Amino acid sequence: FTDIAKKYNEQFSQMEKSPVAGFAKDVIVKQFTQNQSSLVKAKAFAYMVLLGDKWNIRQVISIMKDASGETITFTRTALVELTGYTFEKQEEWNKWYSGNKNFSSTQWLINSLDIAPELQRRKTIKKLIRITGQNFSYSENATEDEKKAVINKWKELGKTLK
Repeated sequence: FTDIAKKYNEQFSQMEKSPVAGFAKDVIVKQFTQNQSSLVKAKAFAYMVLLGDKWNIRQVISIMKDASGETITFTRTALVELTGYTFEKQEEWNKWYSGNKNFSSTQWLINSLDIAPELQRRKTIKKLIRITGQNFSYSENATEDEKKAVINKWKELGKTLK
């Protein structure tokens, strides 16, 4: 998912050199989000979140309501990738959104560290290292107290971020 988003981001970056870039980008996004396929819509909204429009996370959550098959699999995976949280049901995501919509997407990742399963926590920390350039040496072999200390360092950093 993030590899595909990077590819499209590179294409959009090239477009931005053109005077009509903003218009072209808007047209492309509009075409994707008005598509009849829930899967295409979910991918478009998730991509817009990756581009920095965090408010579209609500659209990804909304698509879960009537989704099934590949679409529900994608929305769950995308939401985990974008937020660090591992909820299964739309109701859980709605509750999460109500309490987290005003945080930055980086803060979503940091806040997820306390409750994320170990494998997801490690993935999220790798993302945070890429995003922030900070590394607090989280080791899967560390004691629970050592892991908690690293999570607390991320939380402290999060307080300084927008």
